[in-house]
Amino acid sequence: MWASILALVLATELPAPAPEAPPHDPAPIGLIAGTATAVLPLIVGGALMAEDQSPRLESAGFIVMASGFALAPWVAHGVQGSWRRAALYGGVSLALSAGAVAEMEVSNAFERRVGNKQRIPTKILLPLAMGSSVLGVVMSLFDPDRAELPPRLSLWLAPAAGGLATGLGWSTPL
Repeated sequence: MWASILALVLATELPAPAPEAPPHDPAPIGLIAGTATAVLPLIVGGALMAEDQSPRLESAGFIVMASGFALAPWVAHGVQGSWRRAALYGGVSLALSAGAVAEMEVSNAFERRVGNKQRIPTKILLPLAMGSSVLGVVMSLFDPDRAELPPRLSLWLAPAAGGLATGLGWSTPL
């Protein structure tokens, strides 16, 4: 009888093991910031492009949309401190967006007299810019947890024969 009472007392006094908390996942701030950078200009640009009576407003809407696509990967990786990835993904998206805008300007894509054949390069480059922007923003999810240190730019002043010498120095981790 004493053994059963002792077992009951010991069983009630031992705390139940606490359930393991899942590891803390930081918020995907790069994904959120990059998506906002792409989607907000897409909405504004689409609203401007809906004014089909004004080629000037359609062109402005196109430029706003392309600018958002060009900036989104830079923002997504930049807020996480991954500048090399920002340059890689953002550079591709920037080149495609700039190409789309340049082609739109050269072909006068929103003039009423322009045929669809002249608009084809513009219609290809803008979706490519959007796709590369989406890829760049999504890839921000796979950035390493530890942010890279940004490259350092410094100004130096050193004594030299006959006076002082100045210059710029650039350092980055290997």
